[in-house]
Amino acid sequence: MIHVVGLNDGKLGTLRVLAGEAETRGQYFAFESETPPSGALDVHAHSGYEESEYVLSGTREIVIEDQRWVAGAGFLALAPRHSRHGMRTVGPAPARWLHLFSPARIERYFRAREQLREQGATVDKLRALTAEHDASVPFSAEVGEAAYAIEGAPRDGRVVITGRETREAYAVAERSTLPEAVHAHADQEEAFYVLSGELAVEAEGMTATAAPGTFVLDQRGVPHRHVSTPDAFVLAIYSPGHVIP
Repeated sequence: MIHVVGLNDGKLGTLRVLAGEAETRGQYFAFESETPPSGALDVHAHSGYEESEYVLSGTREIVIEDQRWVAGAGFLALAPRHSRHGMRTVGPAPARWLHLFSPARIERYFRAREQLREQGATVDKLRALTAEHDASVPFSAEVGEAAYAIEGAPRDGRVVITGRETREAYAVAERSTLPEAVHAHADQEEAFYVLSGELAVEAEGMTATAAPGTFVLDQRGVPHRHVSTPDAFVLAIYSPGHVIP
């Protein structure tokens, strides 16, 4: 089956949910957001999740432990579990970005949080929810793994992150060309976030046409093919991340 999230789909508060537990078999939770410049940097930590951010547009300040980046489009950083980190939009304009959490069960926190906010929940209730889902924990003396980051302009074939950095949850590459022959992945979900141009994915008699900002995920084992325009450029996400086709 093909899972498609169009530009007006997946809205959850200020987020646009792209994929979660059901679609990725628990490997990762992905969402897109656009935020205006902020004066506050919310530094926090997770004991049970890796958190990565890929900048789509605008400028983001990203801090992980003692490292700091002021980053534009194409930058990705991953905060390992236990590491202190924070992200915010800086500069004169809003920024758009993708977040990927692994494993995917933190999706339950974000959905419950938005439900409580709609109900006008108190700060104490929201804090209790955060603690319940390990969404933010007190800083620990435990030493986490080193932060991972990749800078530079997006380019065809660039591997943004591999399974080594994500505990095999997912791997990400930038692609302008995709195989047009019918094929299937026996043990991986394959997903695409369209950055430019247009991508069509054909599977089981269904065709999903994806414009920029659309997210498309192919379930493992399903024969499919891709047809893209000459100017197509996508962010390809493979889960689990043990191999990048």
